[in-house]
Amino acid sequence: MGGRFDRRGAAYPGLAVAGLLLVAAALLFLVLYLALPAHDHFGALVAIGILALVFGLASYLARALSVDPAPARLACYGFLGMGFAVLLLTIGLNVGNQLSLIGQLAVLVVLVLLIAGVAAFAGWRSTRLGAESRRREHPAEGGPATPPHPVDYAAAKEPAPADPSPAPGGKP
Repeated sequence: MGGRFDRRGAAYPGLAVAGLLLVAAALLFLVLYLALPAHDHFGALVAIGILALVFGLASYLARALSVDPAPARLACYGFLGMGFAVLLLTIGLNVGNQLSLIGQLAVLVVLVLLIAGVAAFAGWRSTRLGAESRRREHPAEGGPATPPHPVDYAAAKEPAPADPSPAPGGKP
């Protein structure tokens, strides 16, 4: 349409964004694991878990750059799942006996709270997306499917026709 910004022309394909994130993550995980000393597996696993959570957040934000957000959404869920799994197993099994029992329980409680927050946000987001898709399918029930563009609204307004009726007490 004339004058409108078309997202498809300025966006990257979702699969390309997700693929770039996956390749970058795999390389960073490998470099991180090889860079740390062999006796510090605990530190390497914790760093990989945190980095996976950061990549999960990055892939969630990358959905805004893509035409099809499904691959970035899947990468987000995969990174979050991997990050939380690595952190839970590393802390839960206490690899290398790095933490005391109190420290281990405290970190596990924080991780469980983070997981609950992510799950609550994902649930809220999915119900909101479901309501939005239903509104698009049935625009008569929830208003217009998309709000009118200001240019279209201004172009659609026509000036009111002049009133041909005579003025009161005047000539016709």
